[in-house]
Amino acid sequence: MEIKNQYINTAKLYDLDQRDNLIADIPFYLEYAKKLNGKILELGCGTGRISIEFVKNGYFVTGLDLSESMLEIYRNKLSNLPKNIIEKINLINGNMAEFNINQKYSLIIAPFRAFQSLTKEDDINNSLKCIKNHLENDGLFIINVFRPSKILDESWCSGENIQWETEEYNLIGENKKV
Repeated sequence: MEIKNQYINTAKLYDLDQRDNLIADIPFYLEYAKKLNGKILELGCGTGRISIEFVKNGYFVTGLDLSESMLEIYRNKLSNLPKNIIEKINLINGNMAEFNINQKYSLIIAPFRAFQSLTKEDDINNSLKCIKNHLENDGLFIINVFRPSKILDESWCSGENIQWETEEYNLIGENKKV
């Protein structure tokens, strides 16, 4: 499988985007971290936008990202943080379509459309298997995806509304009532 680093030349621009939808999701993830109160795995951790907030709130986090360029920026951010925060973060340069960390997590997240970088059905299925293997029995996987309007014409490119929809499924894919 050929792996391409899509952020090799643009990682330095990632944190310049300050739209509301890149800030408004942080309390959402922190709420679930508080409910589950365990170790967290962030897939597509990028420059640490979410996981640094987790560790500042006392959680242990493993961040996985394919882009070494994004992780380099993340590491630079860590160098400005206290040692007790840095010790709660484990960064891994790896592919969310195929990973084995030999650890279970109470919360696994794929924020801001990271999961949508998987465009091949095999990669999607492999990633979901890896997620299942790394999720504690009573753990939770949260995925953020972009859902365009039903009509895909030029109007779907308009500004985004911050919306949250949640569906809960057990590990064999059955829908739970929330």
